[in-house]
Amino acid sequence: MWRRHAFAAAVIGCCCLVIGVSSGRTQGSELLMVTLEHPPHSFEADGKVTGASTEMLQRILTQMGYKPLFQILPWQRAQAMIEEGTAAGIYTYSQTPARLAAAYYSNPVSFTSDVLFKRKNDPIAWKTFADLHPYRVGASERYNYPKDFLEAAEQGVFMLEYVYGENANLQNLRKLKAKRIDLFICNPDVCGFIVKTKAPELDDLDYAENLVAPLRTFHVGFSKKWPNSKEIRNEFNKRFDEFLESGELRQIYDRYSIKPDYSKLGSNGKYFLDKDAE
Repeated sequence: MWRRHAFAAAVIGCCCLVIGVSSGRTQGSELLMVTLEHPPHSFEADGKVTGASTEMLQRILTQMGYKPLFQILPWQRAQAMIEEGTAAGIYTYSQTPARLAAAYYSNPVSFTSDVLFKRKNDPIAWKTFADLHPYRVGASERYNYPKDFLEAAEQGVFMLEYVYGENANLQNLRKLKAKRIDLFICNPDVCGFIVKTKAPELDDLDYAENLVAPLRTFHVGFSKKWPNSKEIRNEFNKRFDEFLESGELRQIYDRYSIKPDYSKLGSNGKYFLDKDAE
């Protein structure tokens, strides 16, 4: 009798091992998620990575049975880790050919746009890139700026000055206040959040209302070299739709003053994905 029970236990144990190996996941498996200092989506506060997208990922990945670990890095290094497969995911992620080759993209989790920040007392108005010719325009390293904007700068239509390293957006806003640049291209949610949290230091800054380019989508990218990453992405998409429908996403985004068109997020917005996205 004892031998039969022992044999049965061994068989069950082996089956559980096979199932665990085939799924590539055990309860509480760690997932390293890399990002950059990109408030309000991801930033460090009190020694901890937080932000709207960070909170959303924390909840959804935990519900999926994972233990997400978040790390803020220079963007170039974070992208290299996705290409190498030493990080499971990256956020918030817009679409470029190089990124599409390295990662499986989630459905849209938010939107991004670009405006030109300026000093409130400067009556700067513009309609075309040619109108920017008299001004020094600031930009941050490795951001996925609109193609037409970058091409205009490369052609000498206006002068573009980059800031490199961590906290590049904050550095650019401070350069703008100090009159070392005249304009700074940035997402209004991102830099608006920085201006708000750094009050009153940057209170004399605002932005021109017209967009530099149409709205683009933000995603979560899952490294193609991470085990079972496509399955993780697929399950994430399903859980995100549930998170969106329950109203939990809106609760998080409202706390960070992010107001996307919720009807175009998740599977409802998958048509925004590039034809080469997998």
